[in-house]
Amino acid sequence: MELKLMFKNQNALWYVFILWMNAWCLFSANAYDVRYTALPWLIVAPILIWSKMGTYEFYYNTYPLIFTSNRSIPKQLLVNYSAGVFIGLTVCISIFYKAIYWSDWNLIFVTLAFIFFTPALALTFGILARGSKLFEISFILFWYIGPLRAHPIYDQLFNLPTYQMLQLLALVAVPTFAFLKLAILSRTLQVHHT
Repeated sequence: MELKLMFKNQNALWYVFILWMNAWCLFSANAYDVRYTALPWLIVAPILIWSKMGTYEFYYNTYPLIFTSNRSIPKQLLVNYSAGVFIGLTVCISIFYKAIYWSDWNLIFVTLAFIFFTPALALTFGILARGSKLFEISFILFWYIGPLRAHPIYDQLFNLPTYQMLQLLALVAVPTFAFLKLAILSRTLQVHHT
C-alpha cells in the first residue's frame, strides 16, 4: 500500500529517466562516470517520492482513521521508511551491479549510507513540516554542496579503507535511528493534539 501511495501520480518521464540512467550505468565502463554522474543523479531522482513521506495522512486528511492508537504509529512509520529504502535500492540497482562487478565496496557502502539515511530524513521532515518543502530544499542544498560539485569530502569517501567504510555506515546509522525516533515522537504528539 505504501509503495502504491508513493508512486501515485508519478510522471512517466521520471520512469524513463530512471531506466535511462540505469541503462547508461550498466553499459558504462568508467568507474568515475558511475561514481560522479550516475550515483548523484540516481540518488536525487527519488526526491519526488521521498519528499511525500510523512505527509500522506495530512494531504489526504486520513490521519484520524490511520492513527487511532499509539501502537500503530511506530509500525506505520517503519513501513513507510522501509518503502522509501526499497525505492532507493530499486532505483540504484545498476550502481550495485557495477560495484559488485568491479569489487568496489566503497561505492556500495556510500550508496547504502545515502539510501538508508535519506528516507529517514524525508520522513522526519515531512512529519515535522506537514509538507514536502523542508526536505526538498535541505536535500537539494546538501546535494549541491557535496556530490554535484565534487566536494573533496565526497571524493575521500571512495578512497577510505573498508574498515573505515564500515565505521561510516555505523556513523550514518546513529542519525538515521535518531531521525526515525524523532519521527515517531513527532507523529505521536501530532495525533494527541489533533
